[in-house]
Amino acid sequence: MKSFGLWYRMYQEKGPEHPKEGARTGADQENGHLKENGASSGKTDNTPEFSLHVNFWSLEDIKVKDCLNNKKKTKENIKNPCLDIGLKIKGYAKLGYVTFYCPFSLDAVSDLSKKLETKNNANIIFNSDCEIETKDSYTIVNISEHEETLLIFPLEQVIKNVYQVEKEESRGTQITFQFQKFYTYVKEVEKLKDLDTIYIRFRIESTALKKYFYFDSEPLNKSFESAFSGTRIIDFKVNEKRNIDEKIRAEIIVNKQEWVIFHDVHFLVMVPSSYDLVSFYKETMTCRELEEDLWDDYLGAHIDFTSGHVLAYHWKEKASSGKGCEAFACLVKVNYSRAKKETIFLYALSVVALGVLSSMLVTGLNALWPADKIWFWVFGLGGFSIAILFVIWRGKKY
Repeated sequence: MKSFGLWYRMYQEKGPEHPKEGARTGADQENGHLKENGASSGKTDNTPEFSLHVNFWSLEDIKVKDCLNNKKKTKENIKNPCLDIGLKIKGYAKLGYVTFYCPFSLDAVSDLSKKLETKNNANIIFNSDCEIETKDSYTIVNISEHEETLLIFPLEQVIKNVYQVEKEESRGTQITFQFQKFYTYVKEVEKLKDLDTIYIRFRIESTALKKYFYFDSEPLNKSFESAFSGTRIIDFKVNEKRNIDEKIRAEIIVNKQEWVIFHDVHFLVMVPSSYDLVSFYKETMTCRELEEDLWDDYLGAHIDFTSGHVLAYHWKEKASSGKGCEAFACLVKVNYSRAKKETIFLYALSVVALGVLSSMLVTGLNALWPADKIWFWVFGLGGFSIAILFVIWRGKKY
């Protein structure tokens, strides 16, 4: 699987703001920012602190009673998995920009900043009691337990082009957040200028996740032996350089950018409770059940807990002994069972078809193959063959 990536360039008093323009970074600090003065000497004590939060929602077998966004009242499945990315940066004002790299093509991402304007959503995302404030169209989240204040960074805001999505079909998508522009504005706002920790959260919804983030393993005999079960492999990587395109890595060097070294990384996988999950990550995994109704507004769907529960599996890695996390990789194997009505019906149909064939064989033998029975055999065997092929095709699909 390909790796996601995260890199940055420090603030500079003069010069281009966009990574494609390739200016030099500075090494001298002035008024809390870096000033252009030759090539970068690498990471210093002034490097911001990065935390990454990743949530993978795989709920295709969970029913929702009401899609809150479109007011549907019928029960249906959440069709496609999605990936939520949360990025917390302490000392963000020192940055010129940060780039999040997605190894596949994306047209856009969904901004989740509005979700954090609600106290309930902030509580469950940060797993703590939070207080919400707003100032000049921006949201401030106060986390009392950690004595921490976060400035929420919305993707759509009053500052033009504060983030860009640049995609190349063969090389993935780069999402760049322009903190130099952002800080130039907020430092003039009394309530915001002294906040040094920022939080970004967005959602990736793309069928390409199935190729670059996870895949379903289906044997050739699935239609006959394992139509009611399967295996899903989830392989999340970030900043695993050997799994990032060489041209991307070369651009990072040429543009004097730095790979993010994480203070901590949290990876969560949400799947139905009926699934069996095996982790191949070096650290201990924790697990808990998602609370009923608590996540509905955040997901935009009312989960029907009468048809199944959802478990959240959690892996984390934190900096230790002064050494941060240069990269993170977690491989997860999920065994699932599915008993859809369509699959049961098709298997029942195959049993009926076999019974019809048996009856036809007996009838044919008793009739000793008379000529007037030939069309009976043609239509009967033809219909049986079509039924079997249909069962194989649908069994593979489900």
